[in-house]
Amino acid sequence: MIDLAPGSATIEFKASPGELFLLPGPLDLFGLTSELTVEGLELLDLVPGNFGPQRAVVARATCSAPSARYDWMRTDEKRDQSWLWHPPEHALSRASPGLAHHVSRLVAGLDEAGQERAVIAHAASSFRYGHGKGRFTDGTSAVPVLSCGVTRGSCVDIHTYAVAALRSAGLPAAYVAGVFWPEGETTANDMHCWIATGLEGGRYWDLSHDIIVGRKPQPDLLARPGRRLPLSIGRGLHFMWQGHEVEISHFALPHRLSADGAFEVPAQLFLGGSAA
Repeated sequence: MIDLAPGSATIEFKASPGELFLLPGPLDLFGLTSELTVEGLELLDLVPGNFGPQRAVVARATCSAPSARYDWMRTDEKRDQSWLWHPPEHALSRASPGLAHHVSRLVAGLDEAGQERAVIAHAASSFRYGHGKGRFTDGTSAVPVLSCGVTRGSCVDIHTYAVAALRSAGLPAAYVAGVFWPEGETTANDMHCWIATGLEGGRYWDLSHDIIVGRKPQPDLLARPGRRLPLSIGRGLHFMWQGHEVEISHFALPHRLSADGAFEVPAQLFLGGSAA
């Protein structure tokens, strides 16, 4: 697998003292090992998830402006990452019969590299980049096929679709949730996502950035230069806390824990240290 560059990120958010939060746990991934340090948070537990070695940190806020710092360092230790390509069954990672059928026609007669390129090209041509109310997957039990017209979608929509389509063809693909800072910037106000694929030793694709700049998809993450750091893999992750299963759609930002589940909270993400 191609390595990502090491670095640090500080996530700051608002809280009421005593509130409980879930944060992505440290993870060894893509040639990096990570550490987590916190301020204004009392660490209570490190709970397992349902996808590979991923875990969530349970923490209680002790102030109104807590923060979490992730440090990613290069590691030479080789770890088995085959789990990346086998996510648990979930509506946001499973291709609908219509999508699977469409993809099977796209890849017929092609070798694996050709299949990957064909599916990636289909996904990129199916979207125009944009944000708005609702997602194309709302109310569905599997990722639906987009075979007529162009659909508005964010990085989340585009890469969810691409990963489900690739996996329906038997191609190794994973949804990566993390942070991206455009070149020259050190502050972000939202998460970002991209794709890892397993062919040719491992490659990364960012179709949302390719669409934004209007170029043909390429596995180089250079459509919009900048820095990116990974925080989790997959959609619809589940974590167990005190006998209750908590689902998180994708896991990069802190989530407030309540009796009704876990809910993402607004945050600022600083490359390196905080703005203070």
